[in-house]
Amino acid sequence: MRMYLADIAGFLAIDDTDAVVACLPELLGEAGIEVKGLGETDGRRWVTLEFLANRGDHHSYFGVATELAPRLTAAVNLPKLADVQVAEASAAEVTTERCFSYTLTPMSIIDRSATLQAEVIRRITLAGLAAGGAVVDATNAALVEFGQPTHAFDADAVVGMVRVRDAAPQEPAWLLGEPGPRALPADAVVIADDEKILAVAGVIGCEGSRVTPATRRILVESALFDPVAVRKASRALAVPTMAAARLERGGDPDQVLPGVARVVALLEDAGAALRDGPTQVAREWAGQPPVIDCPPEAVNRLLGTDLAYAEIRDRLVALGCHEVGASRFQVPGARIWDLREPEDLIEEIARSVGYDELPTVVPVATSVPSRRRQSSCGRSPPTRWRPGASMRFTPMRSTGGAHGNGWGPARTIRSMPTWKSPVPVTAGTHC
Repeated sequence: MRMYLADIAGFLAIDDTDAVVACLPELLGEAGIEVKGLGETDGRRWVTLEFLANRGDHHSYFGVATELAPRLTAAVNLPKLADVQVAEASAAEVTTERCFSYTLTPMSIIDRSATLQAEVIRRITLAGLAAGGAVVDATNAALVEFGQPTHAFDADAVVGMVRVRDAAPQEPAWLLGEPGPRALPADAVVIADDEKILAVAGVIGCEGSRVTPATRRILVESALFDPVAVRKASRALAVPTMAAARLERGGDPDQVLPGVARVVALLEDAGAALRDGPTQVAREWAGQPPVIDCPPEAVNRLLGTDLAYAEIRDRLVALGCHEVGASRFQVPGARIWDLREPEDLIEEIARSVGYDELPTVVPVATSVPSRRRQSSCGRSPPTRWRPGASMRFTPMRSTGGAHGNGWGPARTIRSMPTWKSPVPVTAGTHC
């Protein structure tokens, strides 16, 4: 994914932006975010980044800035968000357990020719997304800036209730940009109305509800889906969208409402659309982020450091954790999928300090006396073969016959009947 260096710095509360921009490529590498390339467009420097496979939260400016904030002792700046009012959903329902959170926000288009700010358009096009009008651009901006996938439906194309459900076997859907309908995988999660599929959850929308220049009303979706369901549907359909790349690694339940708040703010500021009512919540995430013990003794023992608790706390808080007790921290919503144990938090502290800054400590070796059973003459007895164990036979010359073939290959026999010696064998017999 390509990002502007100055825009990454813009998401950080820092004074000397130019100095930070100069050292960002090095800081990104230290954070485990690989810099695959550097470039410049119209005087603006950008980087091509490759993210860790388990870090879906990195797939946005906000996520990268959150990763860098502890290293720069800086807070994270948020772009402008609308004040979102919520209400119980009346136009949507969720009937599958693989949808963790689902919201719809109704809006009316007031200016079809309106465009978003130039800097927002630059971000989404640099990331590889095509500009497609204010509504589509605003949903893409929420993804690129926050890492929260959103989608807009043409409200007048929706027939009846919006339902989030499991797909029926061989159910057809006309995916965006495709020449016609095709059958969906049976285990996909879909967004549907009374007549058709509106979208494959977390992957892609459908032609029947797409926003067009003639669209007058929209429903802005912001949701959280089961990452396994998203990944399987994306693979089965061979549709690797940026939304799927984010959600298949585990979305952030705390970003569902901020995601739609960013879309609303962009559209209202551009004069493109206005809200028709509150954000309707059809399902709210019912889980709780893990709470993990992280005592200083464990941190310093594992890292070979002498960090004070205050520094440990500050570094974890800068990463989004919340202190809920003495040496106890609740992980942020973006990290509920990969921070589960004390060692996970300690690794984050190590990454925050910088691996090159950690002391080199040679482990102390301890000798353990052998416990092999000794024979009466001081030699270990031969190992006896046990039923089910493997035995290696060396090559033997064939005795001829129909299947004789000279020197036979070595082979492994996995099971044989138990053989008993006719003569009692004791340890002393082999002395």
